[in-house]
Amino acid sequence: MKVDGSEQREVVDCEGNCVQVEWLSTLYTLDDAAPSRRIAYVCLPDDGGPPSIFTSRLDGTDRRQITFTPFGAVDPFALPDGRLFFRNPAEPTGQMRMVEKPYLTTSFVVHIDGTDLSAFTVAAFSRRANSEVGLSTAKSARFDERPLFRSRLADGRGLDSMMIEQAKSKGLVAVDPASDLTEVVYDSAEWDELDPVAVAPRKEPAGHSSAVRDSANAEIYCLDTSLTEGTTIAKDRVRRVRVFEAETRATSFSERSLGEAAIEEDGSFFVEVPARTPIRLELLGKDGEVLRGMKNWTWVMPGERRGCIGCHEDRQLAPPNRHVLALRKPAQKLRMPDSADISPTSAIQVRPRGQR
Repeated sequence: MKVDGSEQREVVDCEGNCVQVEWLSTLYTLDDAAPSRRIAYVCLPDDGGPPSIFTSRLDGTDRRQITFTPFGAVDPFALPDGRLFFRNPAEPTGQMRMVEKPYLTTSFVVHIDGTDLSAFTVAAFSRRANSEVGLSTAKSARFDERPLFRSRLADGRGLDSMMIEQAKSKGLVAVDPASDLTEVVYDSAEWDELDPVAVAPRKEPAGHSSAVRDSANAEIYCLDTSLTEGTTIAKDRVRRVRVFEAETRATSFSERSLGEAAIEEDGSFFVEVPARTPIRLELLGKDGEVLRGMKNWTWVMPGERRGCIGCHEDRQLAPPNRHVLALRKPAQKLRMPDSADISPTSAIQVRPRGQR
């Protein structure tokens, strides 16, 4: 619609509610005659399942899901380099509770075609009371505090949606990122105001060329599983990698083993995994014991070859300069081990969606 509210038209129709729309950069694929401008938005399923981020062209066509986490994905925010920031909405428990603040979350960045997912922060998002939209303060991977808002005014203040106590409804407020002082910008007595966006010029993010194609395989590799941040694992201890998938439900998800693959003598592996599926990996010893395990979930898009240097390795270091054994041959197919070799953690486990 126009900024005066006229000429409204429906762009997308989710199987639920579509919220938190974000303008993106251009996307170019080998099948396109020209790059296409796109938007991102969060789809909230009617069945109460985890929210996911979708993208589409400006007219709503070519709709694509780009996040596949059982914890859900919200608050998409286009970064200057063209990638998309988002965070998990569910409150973690157990080993993920690493910072003593009111709300602990993990945030990520991903390309607008769903590839190259990586962690942005493991952070305490101490939301202001009744805050709806502002991303508040995040402690980034460089350990600096930075205010994040989906939209800002010309004077640098962030736009947010908060409960206005006098009106008992949600209104739009401007937030000073330095002092956290708020000023009511607009509040209707009859409606809640949500997802504010400042109507102002902005620099267009960088575009992205995509190799995602539905007919291709999804593959993931590791250069050296013995490279870790902290305790070193001897190469001869790590024998196999096991891959789990998550199957989501309305309020919980189950995980089950998709199979295992051998790890090469130099600590590398290269396996084929299902595309657009939440997966996590575990490193196993000779007796099936778990030596290392992912605490969060990732995914690989069709046509993508995702790789890591090691297992929880120091990300400030360059990878080893060698052609690892696993990448000298085609990706392995996952296979289920003999029943006698299955460890108890291979069984299906059902967890509440907020539990990692």
